[in-house]
Amino acid sequence: MSGAANFLKGIEGVTNYKYTSFEDMISILKSTQILLSPYPINDIYFKTRIETRSKKTIKECLDCKSEIKYAIAGATRNVLISSKIAPYIYSIRNNENGLLVNNKVDEWVNAIKYIYLNKNIHQKLIIEANNDVLNRYSLDYAATKAIEIFNYIIDDFYTSHEVKIDI
Repeated sequence: MSGAANFLKGIEGVTNYKYTSFEDMISILKSTQILLSPYPINDIYFKTRIETRSKKTIKECLDCKSEIKYAIAGATRNVLISSKIAPYIYSIRNNENGLLVNNKVDEWVNAIKYIYLNKNIHQKLIIEANNDVLNRYSLDYAATKAIEIFNYIIDDFYTSHEVKIDI
């Protein structure tokens, strides 16, 4: 668990890794099997904490989050179970490369049990997420996308502006 999950402190089987180096975090994650990413947006305590810290509404704050947890889960061969929020609804294909659940305790419990009890599903989700991350979250992919964007901008500029070259 990390920072915002201090309310889980003292529960058997839960270890708090509030401040770790990137290398230590990756090492810890490589020894786990499931990562949880709950965002109980209807919980007034959570909503108040997020809005106070971010100075934004809960929706604005969550809409600007990145898929970094998904990318880290896939890279460290973990299954990510997440609340159905942006950006996870765009990166996770439910029951293909991770699980998306509503913010209801029984859904979280059922999702964890489902992964834990179905080793074939667990392995399939790990492989799909890992392949997806290797393909879509690599520097090569990012460079290719950046070049596509720059080419689009250049093409758009030249097609929308008359460019005269004097020789």
